[in-house]
Amino acid sequence: MLLGVGLPSLAVAQEADDEIVVTGSRIPSANAVAASPVTTIGNVEFDIRGTTRVEDLVNTLPQAFAAQGANTSNGATGTAQVDLRGLGANRTLVLVDGRRLQYGSAISSAPDLNQIPANLVERVEVLTGGASAVYGSDAISGVVNFIMIKDFEGVRLDAQLSAYQHNNNNELAQNVLGTRNITPAESAFDGEGQEINLIVGANTEDGRGNVTAYAGYRNNDAILQGDRDYSQCAFAGGSFTAARPFGFGCGGSGTSPAGTFATPNGTWTLDENGPGNTFRPSDVFVNPTSADAYNFAPSNFYQRPDERYTLGTFAHYEVNKNLDIYMNTAFYDYRSDAQIAFSGTFFVPTSINCDNPFLSTTPGAAVGGASQLDIICGNGTPGSGVTTGTATLYPGRRLVEGNPRNNAIRNTSYRINAGVRGEVVEGWSYDAFFQYATTIASNQYQNDVQVSRLLRALDVVDVGGVPTCRSVVNGTDPLCVPLNIFQAGGVTPAAVSYVSVPSFQTGATRQYMGQINLTGDLGQYGMKSPWAEEGIGIAGGMEWRKDALQYDPDGLFTSGDLAGQGGTSPAVNNSIETTDFYVETRIPLVSGMAFAEHFDFLGGYRHSDVSTAGSYSTWKLAGDWQMIPEIRVRGGWQRAARAANVIESFAPQSTGLTTLPSLANGQSDPCAGAVPFASAAACANTGVTAGQYGTISSSPAAQYNAVFGGNPNLAPEISDTYTIGVVLTPGDYVPGNLIVSVDYFDITVDGFVGTITPNTAMTQCLATGDPTFCSVIQRQPGNGALWLTPAGRFIATNVNTGSLATSGLDFNANWSFDMNEVGLGNAGGLAFDFVATYLLDYTVEELPGLGTYTCDGIYAGSCGSPSPAWRHKLRTTWETPMGIDASVTWRMFSSVDQFGVATPDTSVNLNHTLGSRHYIDLAASYNVTESWNVGIGVNNLLDKDPPLTTQTAGFSNGNTYPQTYDAQGRYLFLRTTIDF
Repeated sequence: MLLGVGLPSLAVAQEADDEIVVTGSRIPSANAVAASPVTTIGNVEFDIRGTTRVEDLVNTLPQAFAAQGANTSNGATGTAQVDLRGLGANRTLVLVDGRRLQYGSAISSAPDLNQIPANLVERVEVLTGGASAVYGSDAISGVVNFIMIKDFEGVRLDAQLSAYQHNNNNELAQNVLGTRNITPAESAFDGEGQEINLIVGANTEDGRGNVTAYAGYRNNDAILQGDRDYSQCAFAGGSFTAARPFGFGCGGSGTSPAGTFATPNGTWTLDENGPGNTFRPSDVFVNPTSADAYNFAPSNFYQRPDERYTLGTFAHYEVNKNLDIYMNTAFYDYRSDAQIAFSGTFFVPTSINCDNPFLSTTPGAAVGGASQLDIICGNGTPGSGVTTGTATLYPGRRLVEGNPRNNAIRNTSYRINAGVRGEVVEGWSYDAFFQYATTIASNQYQNDVQVSRLLRALDVVDVGGVPTCRSVVNGTDPLCVPLNIFQAGGVTPAAVSYVSVPSFQTGATRQYMGQINLTGDLGQYGMKSPWAEEGIGIAGGMEWRKDALQYDPDGLFTSGDLAGQGGTSPAVNNSIETTDFYVETRIPLVSGMAFAEHFDFLGGYRHSDVSTAGSYSTWKLAGDWQMIPEIRVRGGWQRAARAANVIESFAPQSTGLTTLPSLANGQSDPCAGAVPFASAAACANTGVTAGQYGTISSSPAAQYNAVFGGNPNLAPEISDTYTIGVVLTPGDYVPGNLIVSVDYFDITVDGFVGTITPNTAMTQCLATGDPTFCSVIQRQPGNGALWLTPAGRFIATNVNTGSLATSGLDFNANWSFDMNEVGLGNAGGLAFDFVATYLLDYTVEELPGLGTYTCDGIYAGSCGSPSPAWRHKLRTTWETPMGIDASVTWRMFSSVDQFGVATPDTSVNLNHTLGSRHYIDLAASYNVTESWNVGIGVNNLLDKDPPLTTQTAGFSNGNTYPQTYDAQGRYLFLRTTIDF
């Protein structure tokens, strides 16, 4: 029978007396069921879903939440991550054959699943909860262990073609687009993918060794947000108003092709009804669906294009029972483009010279006869403009005369693992290995604006009737090209080419790891419980690991001279060393008794010494009780810990941008404006002097400076996991094989590594004056601003913050039987696989004593990506006698409500609830011959649209959450496997 998801047992063949190792323990046991809940995905599931990206399959499990992946464009790292229980991808430990997978890139600490070729995976074991006592740091929310195909013999060729098809018939989206006269295409067929993989394996003549080698190539085409009606414009609003009769409207960015000009006299844009060089008022900062906003969505990637090469080997030779030599190697090269909208001036503070020949003196009909010169270099009344001195201007001009911004991402990794294993003496075995792994990351940014060049291009003087850069006149930059943002059609390709520059970030992470493991069966020496048949099992060993980070940005990044990349980003070269010692035991206490077929106690302890975080200990206590053959109870308590990784500790501290929410007075800084939102006393807590109160300027884009980055003084996160569950195997009471398990989990994390968010800091500082919050607000001396220069800023570097807590119920069921067992004749076999999670609680306390909020069944705001209370996947497979297998899968996500909304009501605001989603997937395969299989399938058969929202947080893109929901439409695939 085909086995896929949800089994507490392992889908592997074994003799009755074989012992295997289950994820969550290092002790081999004939009992193949773990004391902690383990969900197993068989390799057939990859074929049924047509999966070429490993993360796409893992993320269909209810335990997995949205993380970095192929549907992330703005802010993409080029990695594919898994986030168990929504506690963060860096709190999920990823193993390959029980060995730790290294960091995914120099800017992202979570392992990259792109390194794992799907066709080489034999099965995936997903362990719930902390496992630090067994595996060390990072195993907070769980462990994902990829067991690879080894000891392969022969030649196997896998190939697959895939694509997405979608019908653009979303009524809401069509109505919203109609308000802007946007007509989407009727349908789309795109995102084509091709993959081919080769596996070759051979045994030695004496049968004691094997070499398995593999090579693979994958390519996926891009999907643009402009290719789907529901992502063709950036939705804004959500409430029903006269201006937004459909609730949503097309919004966008104030940095527009016509330009938004923020001045002390107001906010303006070019008047499209004028001669092209006059202003009219703009409402882009107060109206979320302003017609002046730039629709940045169409050119953004909905699915990034990518290309991947993989190559590797598994080899071993058993010299004798005491010495088995092995070596595994892996290489992968991944390339992708992350494209977002055109760059622009992004309200870079500018001192514009008032004798600039581009500043028009033409009276503007829409502004009472005032000219550009009057508005920028005067008080806004006709004739007030002067041609001497400079004036403050915050220009937001989108440079659509160029090309969209693009980040060419390349991640290349090498991994080698070599060791020896075998039997020491009877009852004792060892496994010692060394692993070296490195990931080399490269990001090449194209078409961003260099700030220093932009300022030179805007500093223009008249030279004999020819507008000329001042830097050309004085010789400081003879290549400067004037940039005319004050005239419709005034920006030339040459000017855009001058201000647009390429920039580079390179870096690498390196992991060195040595490990020695001993396992023993003390029963060989008579050490066992008087009431048990099996002896005591024990394991112990040590691990040494060094993780190194090297980050080398170019001069543009280190100086912060890029308009679209935030502030400075210095180079880093540092490392962390960890030394662990561990011991684990499994003690069968009772076996072969009434209501105690067996009862085992499991315990473990690990001591860790980390060069940055000091020493700490973790442990586990668990029990496994087989009451009768049909009923088994399991449970445990795991104390886990996670030391901050090398990226969290040493990531460059650099200035970036953060957004503060708009307030009732139209400001975003509560202490800004002539009549500030907050009182003078409250603002004094944030560093505002009596003389500054009422004079501070608010950022026109609501964006403020913040320093982000690592902190080498972080303490370890501490976590406790409690689980209890029951496994039912009715045996002869039902036809075929039925396994059902229900497990309760409760995970808490204290002191989790994060930041004091600027919004939290501002809110709490105003309300309480607590130095914890007020100390991270550093206002610019003199004017009190938080955005004009880097001197005004928030400090948002990594710190140990509050707590995370989540609990719920996992349901797993697998039932397979032959049709003749239920009186349906020789019609083949049926298999049902069911896996589900009911989220009981997800609570966050940002900082100790600050109070908690819940995220179960919630999305957006402080909760980020959706956390549905219920998720399930049910697959039914029919194995026919004709060599044809057919499967249908039902995936379901329950609805989620908007964060901070007490009584959701979509009749008032469309954002209040993202409705439930049900997806149907179909797949079929046919054995043409014994060595040739072909398959075809479609996921999201009914072409269900994703839920739409303007409340984007976490891993959102294109008005939805494509790492959670099916956002591209139907996924079609055709595959074949040939064994030679």
